Amino acid sequence: MLYAKATRPRETLSSARTEDGKERVRAPLGPVAALVFGAVLLASCDFEVTNPGPVADAFLDNPGAHQAIINGAQRELNYAMNTSAMDVGNRMREITAGDVSPWEGITYDAFIGIGSPAVPGWIDTWGPVHAARWITADALRRFAEVEASADVVTQAHLWHGWALRIMGEHFCEIAYDGGSALPGRDALERAEASFTAALSGGGSQETTMAARAGRAQIRVNLGDWAGAVADASGVPTDFSFLLRYYQGPWRYNNAWVQGGGGAGNLGAAGGAYTIWNTQWVDYYTETGDPRVPWVDTGVIQDTALTEWTVTEFPFYAQLKYTDLGDDIELASGEEMRLIEAENLLRNGDMAGAMALVNGLRERAGVDPVAPTNMEEAWTLYMRERGIELWLEGRRMADVRRWTEDNTPGELHPLELGITPFGGPDLSNRVLCMPIIDDEVDQNPNLN
Repeated sequence: MLYAKATRPRETLSSARTEDGKERVRAPLGPVAALVFGAVLLASCDFEVTNPGPVADAFLDNPGAHQAIINGAQRELNYAMNTSAMDVGNRMREITAGDVSPWEGITYDAFIGIGSPAVPGWIDTWGPVHAARWITADALRRFAEVEASADVVTQAHLWHGWALRIMGEHFCEIAYDGGSALPGRDALERAEASFTAALSGGGSQETTMAARAGRAQIRVNLGDWAGAVADASGVPTDFSFLLRYYQGPWRYNNAWVQGGGGAGNLGAAGGAYTIWNTQWVDYYTETGDPRVPWVDTGVIQDTALTEWTVTEFPFYAQLKYTDLGDDIELASGEEMRLIEAENLLRNGDMAGAMALVNGLRERAGVDPVAPTNMEEAWTLYMRERGIELWLEGRRMADVRRWTEDNTPGELHPLELGITPFGGPDLSNRVLCMPIIDDEVDQNPNLN
């Protein structure tokens, strides 16, 4: 008999509006989860906990277990997003590493900008993102054989797509289930198919909208601008799809807060990273743009990293995420407007593109931009996309795409990794990660 690990269930996705009017879609704890929690609480009153042991694989065919399977995939994506976003943030100078801190997801390889095939297991994006992909693929196989609701099938396609998007944006090559190496683009193509299936699956309005936004993202990276714009146009600007985080086991906490940022860590003697030595220090000081907030904690941070010509620097804490349970955005209506703006720039329409960019800046309460030529317009657009997607693990794929397309415009010198404070020059950093050594060692088709 086959067995599978039980996962904590939650109810389906729901949406709510925040004080700023933006729709936030997330998966709240549901009645089944509450029942499980209540049972554990009652058991704890007797100071005894009984482990029920492994769950029979056949149990997962029961419709009552289907949502729990999907939730298990989301939990794996928690960890995959943590490790990939922290790695990207370090390499792309969204942050500055104050020290090598593997437990917070900061590696020495990322600090100096080289690939990380020997990444330690506890900061391994490869493992959890493949787990999420496999769980959802197996769920779709299982759901096809038994009675499953349209919404849970749509969710399986949706989360399969998110796992593949992270893989395709993060890795140069991909290998599935012991197979041969394929270009990272293969994951993006599979993600497009997954989001397309989610769109036609008859799920809820929220999951369908999220699938449309996800497919727009994928089509940008595949170079299908007509398809990307068609999808983006169907997503309202106030839409937001979130990956939920928890105050609990460290794998499922928001790593940006756990690593030394956010209000919960302002009294600490520093953190694994700082916003010092990034372009956002001066930009936020000058504009107060609420999309890239940080605060000077008054703490001086030491470093033992020999590449620095300085040995201490200020601990500036990001304030985009301030709680261990803060969610990370997977897709938004603002990004859809930026996709439309980038397409306009690609077609020479500077006025139209800047109108969209300034619409987002007006929503954020900051002054508009007024470029005088296309080169300047591209530079401002690239900055705007960095603002909207800050600390969401997206910048490396964007810069790779612009580099491959010989896109006009310039990145900020600090974002290039050029710094007046010493440290490594990241201007020649890698823009995608290799297959990790553990996979190469264990996969006969890779060695």
